[in-house]
Amino acid sequence: MSPSHGAENPSLPDEVDVIVVGAGAAGCVIAARLSEDSACTVLLLEAGGAHDRAAVRVPGHRRNLWSAPFAYEDETTVQHHVGDRHISLPTGRGIGGGSAMNGLIWLQGHPADYDGWQDQGAHGWSWRGLRPYLRRIEDHELASDQFHAAGGPMAVSFPRDIHPAAAAFVRAGAVEGLAVSDDLNGAVREGVGFGQGNIRDGARHDVVDGYLRPAEGRANLIVRSGARVDEIVTAGSTAIGVRVAGTSSTIRARRAVILSAGAIRTPQVLQLSGIGDADQLRSLDIPVVADLPGVGRGLQDHVLVPTTWPLRVDARASFDEDPELAYRTLRRGPLASTVPALAVLRSTNELSAPDLQLAISPNGSAPGADGGPAVIGNVALVAPQSRGTVRLASADPAAAPLIDPGYLREAADRNALVTGLRRLQSIFTAPPMRTLVEPSARPGPEAWADDQALLNYITRHAGPYWHMTGTARMGSDDLSVVDPGLAVHGVGNLFVVDASVMPTIPRANTHATTIAIAERAAELFTLAWSGQPAPVGTRADDE
Repeated sequence: MSPSHGAENPSLPDEVDVIVVGAGAAGCVIAARLSEDSACTVLLLEAGGAHDRAAVRVPGHRRNLWSAPFAYEDETTVQHHVGDRHISLPTGRGIGGGSAMNGLIWLQGHPADYDGWQDQGAHGWSWRGLRPYLRRIEDHELASDQFHAAGGPMAVSFPRDIHPAAAAFVRAGAVEGLAVSDDLNGAVREGVGFGQGNIRDGARHDVVDGYLRPAEGRANLIVRSGARVDEIVTAGSTAIGVRVAGTSSTIRARRAVILSAGAIRTPQVLQLSGIGDADQLRSLDIPVVADLPGVGRGLQDHVLVPTTWPLRVDARASFDEDPELAYRTLRRGPLASTVPALAVLRSTNELSAPDLQLAISPNGSAPGADGGPAVIGNVALVAPQSRGTVRLASADPAAAPLIDPGYLREAADRNALVTGLRRLQSIFTAPPMRTLVEPSARPGPEAWADDQALLNYITRHAGPYWHMTGTARMGSDDLSVVDPGLAVHGVGNLFVVDASVMPTIPRANTHATTIAIAERAAELFTLAWSGQPAPVGTRADDE
């Protein structure tokens, strides 16, 4: 899995059965699954490099990974509803993609997420259709039940140590009327409980560990990093291969080209290849292969608002004074997890499913040069109504695209975050938390005075949760890009398998859902190519 460089690189094959573009969460999964058939040759191409695995291992050091070489250092266009700011958007780059640099939170999503996909025309992708794949992924420490499985590719565990702040947060949530859930991926998916993450023995467990390494000895799986795909090559209305930067020849795909480059790069590659809104493509002198105006539209992301609560001096003794030593010697302590506790709730009782996630991190610092230890409390809007776009800035494949998530464009999103901050405040000021933390230092006391003050705080401090989805969504309407079989409308042998196909963003961190999409896609493709019927979860089954 070493990087390949140079024009006309001899390590790039001339022809394979399947080309997968992007070695992130979805790409690693589908390449590994399709290569289980020894008669199918699979080429997995990744623009980024092959990371030093030691650098990604420590869960508590995840913030060190949010820049090059682990991430694209993208930036949004001006976001008018968050203080006219350009927002930094680090997204995974390199073998493992976002799976190698994310926050490791494992949430399967709410049944209403997937039933909503079904209602929008993504037949087969309801909760009933997708739940078997969400289970199949897991090697869960709770073992096997109707929601979880043991022995799957991805390790899922609770924190090894219950941090005092996490325990207090759960108790305080109960004081404030939230149901305590023993498993937020189980029967009770609303309320407050301890977090679950892709962590094994205190270390990150990503798709490279779960899928790619077990498959790397297969002669029919070729992995090349340092290979940026600039164009899907078509003959008429059929995809026949790809062109890699620095080369002039086409790598041909006998069976399929699968885009798994994520919700930003997938629409970029489609548009560079002449697949997108015809008027926009012509304005850049790109020949139109397929007029699909939905390419790059429907961008969604969760919005995050951070708060900071300084630790009381008399409570500091209960916290780990040397987390680095605890991790280095025992792989324990706060660095062995990321989000030890969280709450999932509704901003209003009129909603049919949760729209807010509250989470804590005990490893923060109070603002100021002399800031002491603090607990970070984050409020995330997980069912946003605002939508955005990804468009080409130019026809140059090396140019970053124009990314406009439209953060908080809809007033309902802003109002929900105000409610979320109020609910977070009620938890942090309830007795179990009040014994640990001082009043919030950010926002200061003036921001809690009224809703307008909180809105002003949100405008200054809201940012992304880095869960971009929806830019090549499934469906059958005029703005959908792929059908429920993940085939691009009007272009033969071209498929999209990543978070961009989600019709709406799940009410949860998107890692589990992305892997489940790739698992189901691999099964759909394998059955279709062998002439067998689709599995449970087809349109007829949903209806």
